[in-house]
Amino acid sequence: MSRRTGVPRQVIGDAANGNSLPSATVIAELESALAAGGEVARLWKAAKLEKTRESIDRSLPDMRSDQEEDETNRRTFFEFTAAGFLAADAYRRHSGVKVDPLTLEELDDALARYATRFTTTPHAQLAPEISETWKNAETLLEAGARPRAQAQLTRVAGYSAYYLGRLAFNTGDSTASRRFIRLAAEHAQEIDDPVLTGSVFEMLSTLAFYAHQYKAAADLAHRGFAASGADPYVAARLASNEVRARVALGDEASARAALALMTKHVIVSPPMPGASPFGPANADQTTARTLALLGHGDAAEPLARASVEAYERTGGGFEDRGNATLNLSWALLLRPDPEPEAAAVLTQQVLSTVDVTPTFSVMAKIVDVDRRLDRYAQLPAVRDFRAQLAEHPRLVITQ
Repeated sequence: MSRRTGVPRQVIGDAANGNSLPSATVIAELESALAAGGEVARLWKAAKLEKTRESIDRSLPDMRSDQEEDETNRRTFFEFTAAGFLAADAYRRHSGVKVDPLTLEELDDALARYATRFTTTPHAQLAPEISETWKNAETLLEAGARPRAQAQLTRVAGYSAYYLGRLAFNTGDSTASRRFIRLAAEHAQEIDDPVLTGSVFEMLSTLAFYAHQYKAAADLAHRGFAASGADPYVAARLASNEVRARVALGDEASARAALALMTKHVIVSPPMPGASPFGPANADQTTARTLALLGHGDAAEPLARASVEAYERTGGGFEDRGNATLNLSWALLLRPDPEPEAAAVLTQQVLSTVDVTPTFSVMAKIVDVDRRLDRYAQLPAVRDFRAQLAEHPRLVITQ
């Protein structure tokens, strides 16, 4: 066996005698050499879980005696965790199918968790989790599955690719973002999912907008509205994207028409896989941004404040909170009697969050506010803001 696999004889002997657990690489070599059909890998995983459980059991008695209740809770948790893995493995082994219902349920549960956590969890924490879900779904798709399982896996792969596209965009990698979003678009087409379709068009519009391709951004948002069948979950956000692009084009009439369409489709909804829900606070901040950039800062300010207060009450996601605060900065700068120092203070507050929760739209808006503060460069609050901005080279380069 050592000659066949290239694995040292002692390593194989230790594994055979139960002296130590071999690495995943060794297990792969043994699987291939023995044509084991996954049995060696299954036994290895079960052994790892057993070893983990034994290690946990050994550590539990060392807990302090005055925490007996806590000890019981911890033991129960770890027992259920280890036993749960073993139960899942046993189920999959006995079911005898390539993709079993339990795997599909767990993948669907993962999507639901990402929808809930996406706007409140740091990207560095989410990215590995979503990437693992995406790779698992794609691997199972390649292995082949029954039609119903194929559709569910395609859905998981599509939404996971979409989330990875959003994460890549927020960290400034537009190339990777576009690749993931195009893959998500393929999956959306395969299963005819209106929410995924609308979410994909929303991201394509966003990518075009921040590449300064405003006509394409407006067209993509408009096409997405139709392609998704004006699905209630994504309709208002797509209309909002069109508003943003029309304002950048200087087309006030079309921007106001899209704004009316957005207002008509605002919903109150819990997060679902795909784009984040677009509720009244989102509508207020989009309207405030639009009015401010169209030169009506005085009318924009009350709406901007209302959206900021709404997010403070409800604890919305960091991207929405950051954009709402920066929309208020815009309103303060673009009203007839500007308040540049107040705008600088607000922008500095948002700047202090981008290291932990970077989002490209927020960072681009910070740079825009900085540019608009040029004429107020000597004010103390503006100097303080710019001193902090200089410590963020990535944002300075964006300018």
